[in-house]
Amino acid sequence: MTKVRRLKRGLYTVTALTLGFGPFVTASGETPGQALALDNLRGVCGQNTSEDPSLAIACSLVGGVNDITAQNLSPQAAIQAESIAITSPYQFIRSTNESMQRLTGRSAEKRQQQSSFLLQSSASVAGTPSFGTSGFIGPVGVSLSGGGSFGERDNAQGQTGFQLNTRQTNLVIDYSFNQKLIGGFSFNYLGTDRNLRLASGDLNSDSYRFAPFVLFRPTTNSYLTLMGGYALVNYRSTRSVSSQNGITFDNATANYDANQFFASVGGGYTFTLMDGWNLRGYGRGDFSDISIQSFQEKGGVAHNGNDSLSLAMSVNKQTIRSVTSTLGVELSHAISTRTFIPVIIPRLRAEWVHEFENNARTITAGFTGQNYSPTSASMAVASSVRNWANLGVGVQMLFARSIIGYINYDRLIIKHAENNIISGGIRMNF
Repeated sequence: MTKVRRLKRGLYTVTALTLGFGPFVTASGETPGQALALDNLRGVCGQNTSEDPSLAIACSLVGGVNDITAQNLSPQAAIQAESIAITSPYQFIRSTNESMQRLTGRSAEKRQQQSSFLLQSSASVAGTPSFGTSGFIGPVGVSLSGGGSFGERDNAQGQTGFQLNTRQTNLVIDYSFNQKLIGGFSFNYLGTDRNLRLASGDLNSDSYRFAPFVLFRPTTNSYLTLMGGYALVNYRSTRSVSSQNGITFDNATANYDANQFFASVGGGYTFTLMDGWNLRGYGRGDFSDISIQSFQEKGGVAHNGNDSLSLAMSVNKQTIRSVTSTLGVELSHAISTRTFIPVIIPRLRAEWVHEFENNARTITAGFTGQNYSPTSASMAVASSVRNWANLGVGVQMLFARSIIGYINYDRLIIKHAENNIISGGIRMNF
């Protein structure tokens, strides 16, 4: 092996180690581990690199490396963006459970009572006879909802922050077998855009989820829920690198998929208070396991005049596993009106979530240049935040002819981050 090849191999080894040390730097400075790796890297580059232009590019890049460029050189920012609570499948599991919770009052007797109340209210307002049997709430329900969210995560605890925007559509079909048992299916599309801070690029994804569920009512005021499902997630990542010492960079891009399995079990009890007030307490346990395929970037070429050097990376397969518990309360109040909306039900809710699993992990990644053997190193991914809260307010509207509409606003309160979720939907029974 020639001296240049030894230098080059040594350069990529320490470069990979430099980029793999975690947690990564933010704009404020190097971590102790990264500072040590950079010292070693500068030692290699202190030797004669004139025999190899691409080696000279790399040494020019790291000879006076700044924090942002060191961050950009690794896909770790995008990897960590998928690890924290505000981009997890937790929101889908939560929304599906909320749909199930709206079914808890749909026993045969209560359907008849609710239908009668709606018809009487409508007739009273309109001054006309009731609609007759067409207003009966039947055993089949179809819900269609949609919405989105906007939020952000700060640069903190060695993790690169990002801005977040999502959009989603949900279809829920359920069937009441009897007064105690309801089963159904939930279908979901979720599109997520993450714009990474420190000019690091972006990580976008499209998720397609399917989840059968069962709701059982042991007593009039209690319920148990069980749900399991699968999701296919398509990722699109772009890694941008800031210009350094006159060197320019092409964006490095990658497309890859992930398979996700999840499950949820929960239960709750509704306390009937005076004058139409209700207080519901509930708890839930959620599990998610997502397996992200290995991928190799395209592009990522550094240019210095006529010389170039590939800084595209390959990342091995990774697994993100999460186990959470949720405890919550919801206060609601049914209000009868003499309008085209016979019943309006405002709702207030609060939840505390604790994550038991989703620990820090290491991922193997390396550069994939054409003229040298790929050099790999382990990248550390920080663990997620363990506790967060959800606060929400919503309005449910009961119309005639078995139509229910609802609008919700929820805010995620989590350390170093926030997310605002707006959703609405309509439900019909047949």
